[in-house]
Amino acid sequence: MNKVTTAALAGLLAVTAGAQASASRWNGFGSAQAYIADVQDIFTLPGVVASHADTTYFELGNGIDIAAAFTATAYNGIAPANVWGGVHSKLGGGVLGLWFNRVSNTISGIAGYTIPNAGAVLGGAEFTAWSAAATGTLNNQIDAIYGFSLSDATTLGIGLSRATNSGKTETTVGGTTGSFDSSIGDFGISLGLEQKEVGPISLLEIGLQYSSRGNSFAQKGTATDKVNMNGSSINLRVGGDMTGEKGMFSRVELGFATQSLGLKDEFATAPAAGSFVESKNSASMWNLGYAMGGTSDKGMGLMGLMLSGSGTSRDEAYNAAEVDKTDTSKMGLLATTAGEAKINGWLTVRAGLESNLFYSASTTTDQGAAGSTTKTIITSDAPAANGKASMGTTLTFGDISIDGVLNQDLLYTGTYLVSGVPGALSSQVSLTWPWGGSKQ
Repeated sequence: MNKVTTAALAGLLAVTAGAQASASRWNGFGSAQAYIADVQDIFTLPGVVASHADTTYFELGNGIDIAAAFTATAYNGIAPANVWGGVHSKLGGGVLGLWFNRVSNTISGIAGYTIPNAGAVLGGAEFTAWSAAATGTLNNQIDAIYGFSLSDATTLGIGLSRATNSGKTETTVGGTTGSFDSSIGDFGISLGLEQKEVGPISLLEIGLQYSSRGNSFAQKGTATDKVNMNGSSINLRVGGDMTGEKGMFSRVELGFATQSLGLKDEFATAPAAGSFVESKNSASMWNLGYAMGGTSDKGMGLMGLMLSGSGTSRDEAYNAAEVDKTDTSKMGLLATTAGEAKINGWLTVRAGLESNLFYSASTTTDQGAAGSTTKTIITSDAPAANGKASMGTTLTFGDISIDGVLNQDLLYTGTYLVSGVPGALSSQVSLTWPWGGSKQ
């Protein structure tokens, strides 16, 4: 790299022989990715872009269902989903990163943990199918991030993002024309700071993001119904790396996010009693984590604990003055461990393991005019499907690295020729191509 970073980052780059890394490499570590330096951090820590110059990142997407695709007529024409990527280049005294089609259907996220778009979680179940669609899925995501150094110790970064999704459909039946019209837009700005040698902290990283989303949605026929949506989010992430002796390192992660979202249904004529009218939603999330580990010429390993909590609130109004209110809260203590090892000059493997040591959840629902209040509290050592394992590989061919999230079924069934069951090698694949002629 073109600057000195923490032992954690330096150790990982020693394993990957200077490769720039990718989303697939990051996901191979599971939730331990929160403690591991990677180019993907630029979206929550914009200052990171300054140390990743002259490289193209190809995120080749998530793999298809091989067993299902094997029987499809156009098997060779089926493309993986969620293809995106970016390119970084030196510009002026800094580095400019441009990313295209990044999958970003969340408007808040901290340190690897996200608060989902309200359309999936916060929106009321009482929405009709067409009004629920007003929250929509964003397309055409564009991220522009620029990072530059003020001094040997201080680096700044700034990022802008824009995503849209709009369209109109008209259908004429028996001389009557109806239309389905929607428009969604999301705009975000992010700021980042990297500061070296802050007391015992070798590298302090701070990232702040703000996102604003607006939407209008209308269905027209004999009458016109409209759904309007407006939301915003603020996300703060702070990370601190500390070096130790003989390759030892540690990292502290702190994050906070808050989100609000409002949806309002406007009817052309008076709605029937009990029809949905308005939904007001808010959510917040925080996390505090610590990890420690060590690096060597052959690889690295770490273990960490992450305490996190979240809360959501939803008020739904209906015609005839009924208001339903739902509040939820969750808290958990997640234990993680991860490692990466260089097997030889072309193969690197990694793995992550995670499990909740403690988990609690509470939901309170007040049905308003119906006069019924329900409170459900679930407290347990861990939620269902608690333990998770992840694995990944990197294949290195000269300067090019191909990272994959390993399909663990292969460890049980073997290849197609052995088991008779079709199976893909990886569920997610990325390619990194540094072309600047210098080690990053």
